[in-house]
Amino acid sequence: MKQKREISRGEKIEVWLDADGSSERYLSKVEDVLDENTIIITRPVAPGKFTYLSLDQVVKIIYFRNEEAYYFDGKVIDRIKYKNSISIKIYAVSKIK
Repeated sequence: MKQKREISRGEKIEVWLDADGSSERYLSKVEDVLDENTIIITRPVAPGKFTYLSLDQVVKIIYFRNEEAYYFDGKVIDRIKYKNSISIKIYAVSKIK
């Protein structure tokens, strides 16, 4: 049985990047859950722009469920073509909080 905190395929997420001392928020969606530590997400977007994530870049993944917010830090381990689009493979480097 899945724990209520585990992230799921199709879940909408926020991707937070730290850049030049400030945080930027982008929206994305979980395309696949490969294992308990690895997910594939759509390319993060903000109104009017995509973002480029570098390999080994650490980002904060936030998602909401039942009026509660959950988050974890993830590292970009690959950029791949997945279902005819550019997707990002993320490896969790912290526990879900």
